[in-house]
Amino acid sequence: MSYRLFRVWGINIELHITFLLFILFFLLSFSLNHILFFATVFSIVLFHELIHSLVAKKSGVPVPRILLLPIGGLASIELPDDPSTELKVSLAGPLSNFFLAIISFALLKVLSAPYFGYSQLLESLVSPGFSLTEAGAFLSLLINLNILLGGFNMLPAFPMDGGRVFRSILALWIDYLKATRIAGFFGKIFSAGMIIFGLFNNIFLAVVGGFIYFAGGNETRMAALKKSFEGKRVGDIMCHDLAFANSEASLAEFWGYIHSADKNHYAVVDSSGNYVGIVDARNLPDETQENKISHYAKNSVPSVDMEKPVGDVLKNLLSNE
Repeated sequence: MSYRLFRVWGINIELHITFLLFILFFLLSFSLNHILFFATVFSIVLFHELIHSLVAKKSGVPVPRILLLPIGGLASIELPDDPSTELKVSLAGPLSNFFLAIISFALLKVLSAPYFGYSQLLESLVSPGFSLTEAGAFLSLLINLNILLGGFNMLPAFPMDGGRVFRSILALWIDYLKATRIAGFFGKIFSAGMIIFGLFNNIFLAVVGGFIYFAGGNETRMAALKKSFEGKRVGDIMCHDLAFANSEASLAEFWGYIHSADKNHYAVVDSSGNYVGIVDARNLPDETQENKISHYAKNSVPSVDMEKPVGDVLKNLLSNE
């Protein structure tokens, strides 16, 4: 569940409900440093995703929304299997962070302000005499956060930008699916190394490595699925011998002469042939019930045009999860 905050360049900026817990935590801390730290992280993540989205839109790729999560941002960009476009879009976010870090460092030098390392900043956040409103502290925060976010996103593993950069470079010379599998394989090796190293040194690193490991596998599976459905319509893969059940039939009648042992799903239709819903025989009570079969029909199952490309339907179903 997410809430729309505003629109930028026609893109919905949405906040995931879990993000509200972090906002509440920082607001309850009653610390200006903590609130400023959170606002800075929020702004940098949003900037990173907006740059991704701007480059994508300039390349003709639609971007309906950006979802902000506690662990970062997620722009809904459905990139085509075009390595050059993917390379530009994927590099844009991390490069924008490195650019901000350079600008912040230049301002720090111009102002002759002191520089604070990341560990120094974290320790100082709880110090009474320390304030992020001071130029040196705030610019140091911008430098460290942008380098951290840009560097983290350039890790050569899906779903990080670095994994997509690696895949797109490979895809300039080899098949896109093969490039995805190679990038996914190396990404799994990298994330497995993170997990092992993190278990002995930093448990948070191990958790992040685990997330990257499983998310990377999903990327490879989705690429293979997309390839297998290439050029196919819904009508090409749909079940053509679907069983039907009259909405007026009682449960006893369904079990008596409609149900077949080799079928589990039944489309429930009215006397005019209009779709009412679908039932799964495995979830129905026994035949002693007198309720009509329509009472158990679920009408929340989406219907789609059989002429639509499978890839488009799959994308819409996943985006509405």
